[in-house]
Amino acid sequence: MQPKQSNYVLESKQELTRLEYQSQISAYDYKEELKGLNLSPGATVLDAGCGAGNVTAYLATLAEGVQVTGWDISKERVSILKQKYKNNSSLQFEVQDLLSPQNSSKFDLILCRYVFHHFPSAQTQTLLSNLTRFLKPNGILRVVEMEGLFSDIYPSSKFLRSALKKIRGSSQIDLQVARKIAPLFFEQGLQEVQCKIKNCDFRDKSLAQEIKNIEFRFENAFSFFKKCLGSSLHVHKLREEYLKAISSPGAVLFYNNFLITGKKQIT
Repeated sequence: MQPKQSNYVLESKQELTRLEYQSQISAYDYKEELKGLNLSPGATVLDAGCGAGNVTAYLATLAEGVQVTGWDISKERVSILKQKYKNNSSLQFEVQDLLSPQNSSKFDLILCRYVFHHFPSAQTQTLLSNLTRFLKPNGILRVVEMEGLFSDIYPSSKFLRSALKKIRGSSQIDLQVARKIAPLFFEQGLQEVQCKIKNCDFRDKSLAQEIKNIEFRFENAFSFFKKCLGSSLHVHKLREEYLKAISSPGAVLFYNNFLITGKKQIT
């Protein structure tokens, strides 16, 4: 049987640019998301789905002698990151598919940010089981996720409401996975599970930043949107109507950010 493989719908030559841009938006503040993680000197850390590598590099600064490994499915991004951080002995990067990782390492901390919603709901348990497997006893898993992407917006046309429903209903992704993760932590046997939820309300500067991020998403995942909606024309119409709606006076765009933490028990 062939191992399961990830299908990242945003994969494109421009995705590294989008990920770097997203990391600068206040709603995705990784320094805030990492508060409360008290790493010991010499700890081993995995950044699962490391993307642009910004967070991977930051993790290496949290304690003396920390060794951080970044896994990403993109060979191109990993190659760029290896070159970018070639003089940083605290970092290493590997091409790994989180559905079928080929590695024997164990980690004191595993961080997985904004990754789960890119997987079909049928693969959520496999992904979480794999991450748990790479934890040392007493190791910590922290997952950061969001809900609210492509939720209904007002004002909206019948077409816009229908198109957004099709996006949310796609079997390729799971835009409501965040609320499932804490219960799944318990099912995996993780202990001391905590789930914190923060509302991110986009206004003024932050709204302008997220609109640009959404434009990136439409561009990078065009094939995915076309598959959901049936034609390029409908994708262009969705983009136009959605961006107009969230830019309308009085319109509200918000996401709920979930920060879920658990510890692997000693067996």
